[in-house]
Amino acid sequence: MQSTVHQAVTDTFAAHAASQGTGHALLWTLAREQVTELVTAAVSSDQAEYQATGFRPVAFEVTAQGIVPLESDASSVPLTLRGTLDRVDYRVEPPALRIVDYKFKQGNEITAVDRNLALSAVRGFRLQPPLYARMTLPSLPAPTEVQLLFLAPQWKQPVSRSTFDAGLWTGHTGDMIRQTLSTLTQGIARREFFILPNGYCDSCEYSGACRRHDAMAWWRSYRSPQARALRRLRRQKVNDE
Repeated sequence: MQSTVHQAVTDTFAAHAASQGTGHALLWTLAREQVTELVTAAVSSDQAEYQATGFRPVAFEVTAQGIVPLESDASSVPLTLRGTLDRVDYRVEPPALRIVDYKFKQGNEITAVDRNLALSAVRGFRLQPPLYARMTLPSLPAPTEVQLLFLAPQWKQPVSRSTFDAGLWTGHTGDMIRQTLSTLTQGIARREFFILPNGYCDSCEYSGACRRHDAMAWWRSYRSPQARALRRLRRQKVNDE
């Protein structure tokens, strides 16, 4: 298995070098070593996980679509979803389908936002997992879960997973996620875009051009009713269901 992975990485790097070049030789060598080690760990982790759960990949980079009803009454306009899924796994017994999305992380440890996907969805931080849970593929059942598969060379566990249970959509947590989506989509429709400073500002690529220190921008971020509504979303809590 390791020789196959090593050959796949070698071929991929060779193709990239042929079309894009290698850059600095030392950095290129270090990148190859890191990627080879990370891909090998990911394949080993997947093999062990397949044996434990029974899930097997059935599709990669496949287009899917779905619908999210934002309100409880039938007259509301639903949110239509379209996207490309990294990987789809299926288990025969008991029947189940899960969507897997790969995430490469360069930090030193997993964050609370990535660890608790239900809470992150309710607060509007991580909406991809619940939205993926509403997407379907032809001839396959609806997803039972969405898994974020983190490839993080600096973490204690360089291959880590967080899971969102699709069944949460049918309970109180699902209602909270719908309300969060309604708040965000209505704000977008009204062209309301607010600067909400937080820890992520330190690593934001656009921090140099951001006006978060401007007096009027500060007022809109901290005092306007619309921005307060967004801040309330980030303080919500989720009860186990």
